[in-house]
Amino acid sequence: MESLLKRNARPLRRLLRLAGRERAPRLPEIVQIEATNICNAKCTFCPRDDMKRPQGIMDMALYRKVVDECAALGIGHVRMHNYGEAFVDKKLPEKIAYAKSRGIPEVGVITNGSLLGPDVAKAVVEAGLDAINISLDAAGKDTFESTRLGLKYDKVVANVEHLVRIRRELGRKRPKLILSFVRQDNSAEEQAFIDHWSAVADKIHITELHNWAGTLKRRSDVNFPCYRQWLTFTVLWDGRVSLCC
Repeated sequence: MESLLKRNARPLRRLLRLAGRERAPRLPEIVQIEATNICNAKCTFCPRDDMKRPQGIMDMALYRKVVDECAALGIGHVRMHNYGEAFVDKKLPEKIAYAKSRGIPEVGVITNGSLLGPDVAKAVVEAGLDAINISLDAAGKDTFESTRLGLKYDKVVANVEHLVRIRRELGRKRPKLILSFVRQDNSAEEQAFIDHWSAVADKIHITELHNWAGTLKRRSDVNFPCYRQWLTFTVLWDGRVSLCC
């Protein structure tokens, strides 16, 4: 990983200069590991269907190699997602536990929540997951199911409730639960979402539709590094890599 960063030093520095971050650390603050780029939903606002690269799940040997390198380099934050639904990977709890066993301080994941049943929820809590961001994006069944095609609102809500209950029963404070809402000209529903979930989630995150960069110029309303302007090194499921700021 370090040799790859060195080989890409010049284009990376040009990118940092354009972003006003020329003096960024030599190593990334975050390494994003794409557990899988397979997804079980077809959300109307997601550009994922335009993806041309092959789909698959990162094998355990490659994953351990990446995490071992992260640990050796002192990477402080690892994300277990990128361009798919992370929990399609049945070994995700095992992978989270491995990252924590190697001393990674913060391990987080973003998910649509549909596969986070009670057994999986218990597994990730016990694995030591630090933060989980569940994308609900709606305060009601009709809006949710009309935009998150293939998912069931009642099931996702039940999964959120399972996670909160299991975390409490196990006496854990983590993973920190973050619930996300994407604005879609539905201000009344946005407020209903906040009113309903603010007493359940540790943080609520509101963002603009198709404008991930909209949160980069200010501190996010959630204390979760994936929404801050940090240098990120992404390892795709098949071992290829990408850099972004």
